[in-house]
Amino acid sequence: MKTPHIGLLILALAGTTSQAQTLTDSSLTLTQIVSGLDQPIGLEFLATNDLLVLEKANGQVRRVIDGVIQVNPVLDLAVDSSDERGILSILKHPGFATNNFIYICSTPNGTADDTIGTTPTCICVERYEWDGSALINPVAIFSFTTLQGIDYHNGGAMAFGPDGKLYIVTGDHEQFGLLQNQPGFIVDDTSVILRLNDDGTPAPGNPLAAEGSSYTNYFAYGVRNSFGLAFDPVTGNLWDTENGEANYDEINLIAPGFNSGWRRIMGPLSRTPGGTNSLFLAAGSQYADPKFSWLTTVAPTGIAFLNSTALGAAYENDLFVSDFNNGQLYHFDLNPARNALVLSGGLSDTVADNDTERDAPVIGTGFNGGFFESGIAALKVGPDGKLYVVSLVQGKIFAIAAAGASAAVHDLAVVSLKAPKKISLKGTPVIKPVKIAIQNLGNQTKTIADATALLNLINLTIETLGGCPAPTTALVPPKTVFPVVLAPKKKLSISINVTFDCVNDGTTGVGHEDFRYTINLSADDVPANNDCPRAASGTDKGCAKGVTVFTDVAGAQ
Repeated sequence: MKTPHIGLLILALAGTTSQAQTLTDSSLTLTQIVSGLDQPIGLEFLATNDLLVLEKANGQVRRVIDGVIQVNPVLDLAVDSSDERGILSILKHPGFATNNFIYICSTPNGTADDTIGTTPTCICVERYEWDGSALINPVAIFSFTTLQGIDYHNGGAMAFGPDGKLYIVTGDHEQFGLLQNQPGFIVDDTSVILRLNDDGTPAPGNPLAAEGSSYTNYFAYGVRNSFGLAFDPVTGNLWDTENGEANYDEINLIAPGFNSGWRRIMGPLSRTPGGTNSLFLAAGSQYADPKFSWLTTVAPTGIAFLNSTALGAAYENDLFVSDFNNGQLYHFDLNPARNALVLSGGLSDTVADNDTERDAPVIGTGFNGGFFESGIAALKVGPDGKLYVVSLVQGKIFAIAAAGASAAVHDLAVVSLKAPKKISLKGTPVIKPVKIAIQNLGNQTKTIADATALLNLINLTIETLGGCPAPTTALVPPKTVFPVVLAPKKKLSISINVTFDCVNDGTTGVGHEDFRYTINLSADDVPANNDCPRAASGTDKGCAKGVTVFTDVAGAQ
């Protein structure tokens, strides 16, 4: 018997009924963010309430704004989706505010259409650029060739470490070699956690480099399969979830050079005849027991550290893990050294040996699809600090926060936008300022860390209503010293220089040209009332009087 495969369960679940979601802690609240997604398997945030969501089988990346799935996907890859194949994971570069990089892991099939049952060209990680509406300019970062007939244990989880390096986990792909602690000399990037530079080149200082060859890319090995990687925000240590075969799914603390033990050891060493004698111990490697195991498989998926107080101070920096088989969410405290989980009673041996022990750390249930047990694909902490839960079979995403915290924490809004009513162009580009005022309409302080954060917050678009090219824009650094702290009702004034270059090209005369301005605070927690001018509604305070949203460019001959 093996861990049930996600793809097989999806096919069996047609027509099943979703379960009601329940949290065991009454101090927390659960909110459905979006429904109607097609097998969502991962997400990344452009801003709070602005998500990129992966749909596993159709290879699409969908944008969800304020809970609304946008009509067109921002990326559509032709993938093979058999079992655990498809589009697998998404990750934002830590420097996204300036470079717009987003990484995608998938199993492309090399054709123009999605397939089931073909052999993908590779398990591939590609880096894309976000242009504001689509993912463009793919660059290959890492890949290895898939094996004929093997459509599971792909791995694919990714994370950026505090060292700025890219970590990628691969599954065993049913291989039997040294990387699976078996006799032989197959070293093929299976069963490993890679540590790479952000462009895919080998990162310096990897712990197994003394072995040479591909080992120069490896941070750990002996991994059967994993759907989750996460870094502890306090210590910077790497943790993972690992799927066992019939027994002993694991939560592991991954030290540099870690050998997870597969195919020789799953679960605690004390329950494995023969000990570590049968392991292949590469130079620079060491074995360590998992920090927690389930005797009967639950298929753990997402793993996340809650680096916020959005669920209350008691949960700050705690560990959350999800499972696929039961649709359950688990919560763990860590010891003061943060190198072990706080476990008691029947769990003091670090193993959940029965259903009662399995359910002891459970904090959420009902994220599965009904009679066939299958549910959570991923966890993510959002920019608002809430914990987001992706239910693959239900096609939904939920947010967990402290009760009463669903109201706006920060509500930034554009309250004025002033542009020149008329300008004159006489053969040379003209630069004019557009002045914008932002106000904190919420009841809590909002902090803008630096100019980069401010630039990432502002999204000014200028639409030409004639034949002129769209003007270019540049933020004028504010005189205010960063960080900018906006207390409730406090305003921040910003200036953006707009360059008009609407010169006669000798064939077409341009007399008058209108431009329409729209600005949005793309990183606000409550973006529904950000546009200026703002749509009329019963609760909308409207924009300040005298806002100019059109400019007439005259004399551009």
